[in-house]
Amino acid sequence: MSLQVVLIIGKDPGWASGLMDKLAEESLVECLHLEKLSEGVRLIDAVLPDLILLFADSLEESDENVNEFCQHLRERAFSDAGESKPVVVVQTSTRDEDKRIQYLLDGADDTLSSELSAEELRVRVLVQLRRNIDTLSNNITLLPGLELASKVLQRKINLQRLYPETSWAMILVELDHFEVYNEVYGYLAGNQVLRSFSVMLSNLVMAPDLMGHSSETDTFIIITSPDRAEKLCRLMARQFEDMAPNFYSAKDKKRGYIVSVDDDKVSQRVPLLSVSAGIINSETHQYESYKAAFTAGMDMKALARLSPGNTWTSDKFKLTGAKVTNKADAQRNILAVESDAALAFLLKTTLEMQKYEVDAVGTPVEAMAVMEKKPINLVLMDSLLNDEETGWKLCENIKQKYPNTTVIFISTVHDRERALSAGADLYLPKPFELVSLFTSVDRVLKGA
Repeated sequence: MSLQVVLIIGKDPGWASGLMDKLAEESLVECLHLEKLSEGVRLIDAVLPDLILLFADSLEESDENVNEFCQHLRERAFSDAGESKPVVVVQTSTRDEDKRIQYLLDGADDTLSSELSAEELRVRVLVQLRRNIDTLSNNITLLPGLELASKVLQRKINLQRLYPETSWAMILVELDHFEVYNEVYGYLAGNQVLRSFSVMLSNLVMAPDLMGHSSETDTFIIITSPDRAEKLCRLMARQFEDMAPNFYSAKDKKRGYIVSVDDDKVSQRVPLLSVSAGIINSETHQYESYKAAFTAGMDMKALARLSPGNTWTSDKFKLTGAKVTNKADAQRNILAVESDAALAFLLKTTLEMQKYEVDAVGTPVEAMAVMEKKPINLVLMDSLLNDEETGWKLCENIKQKYPNTTVIFISTVHDRERALSAGADLYLPKPFELVSLFTSVDRVLKGA
């Protein structure tokens, strides 16, 4: 699998095959050789070359055909990232300046003399390819960006139509809680995390596998073979689990979370960085375009995020017939623990208006009894119940017995650190606006 493809068109002048061999030795460069322009026109849509080298003097077609070929590429719409315009280089022995200029005007990006040695031509081609990679790479991790990765993936899809026996897999990887990490530690620290993670991945993703990084979504993209995809995810999760604590202060590392504070004083307990990865492969499903493949990969990555910690999931799991539950639909059960009867009634009725299922109780004993009878996704509670600070212990008990249950403290005792240390996922001091409560509930249950 190659990151970039060079299409050479024209009869072999005696050393073109050697040029191809030398280019093939370069990392992630593949060469294809055709003798006729007409063959090149048909192949471009399939291989999506990054550079086309035309030996104009050796072509059976006339100069007019070369000019038409360049015009065709120049005028063709290449708005899609998976079909970006290739660089066109024409090599010719002509000393006619007007003819060389016309090549450029018709769409060629450069003209080279036939007197160049094979080695100089090779270097000039590599310079063009390097410039293309530099322009389309992420400026933080220096990995190929979304446009290059999309082109490689579309090329794999196109070639599979021609050669059905070929197969590929794609892994989309996201750093969970990275936005909050940036907010708390700053973007310089965040950039260092991205660089360190890319180095870790680079040690795992070896040629012929490819890796990219989308700056738009901070998603890492790996294109590999179906038999290697799950192994890569397993190794990545294991290594990042050891690496992640190194990005934090001693205090945050010790307690195992960081605190995000919004403008309205809502404080959220946010886990340490972890990775979620989604795998798709062409053996499970035939994709028509890179866009469809990316959409499926994002769905798999979203499923992985439903589980805490370093996780991954694959579209192979769909073949088992296991039911996949939508997170937003599943997490609807709320328990309000509030000794103030009026406030308990207000919480219950307003949250039910938001389509949640709500139970309201006034004591820790009643709260634990409800949780033993039915699954509860979220507990809203105060540390002060019936004038006694029994909420702290209740939160500890809930987290110990039901670790996946989310707890929001809506507390009259303004002690954020104690609330989060007791296990609360989010702290909302009283008094508060109901809009803030609804926003907080949606945030922790729906990942908003």
